[in-house]
Amino acid sequence: MIIISDYGASKLGIASEIVNKTHDKRVMLLSDALYLIYSADLNEVIEGMLRAGVTFYALEADVKRRGVDAAAKHIIVTTYDEFVRQLLKQSGGVINI
Repeated sequence: MIIISDYGASKLGIASEIVNKTHDKRVMLLSDALYLIYSADLNEVIEGMLRAGVTFYALEADVKRRGVDAAAKHIIVTTYDEFVRQLLKQSGGVINI
């Protein structure tokens, strides 16, 4: 799983490169990183990642706090507890960008 925890277009590009080389196609967007998926400048990167089978996740609290419509941008909204469960059963490693 790749975790992106702040807004930075270069981080999404790095995540895209990594995810193309791994079997784990999950990206967790934490805090302001949630805005990355809404950036008009990054639509091509996001669309490429979606075509490659990437699944984007965001914490329910972050979605509510930022007032974004997660469903419109292919994000699976999850609770903090579920996020921790996924991390604990993760066997392939976690990359925090």
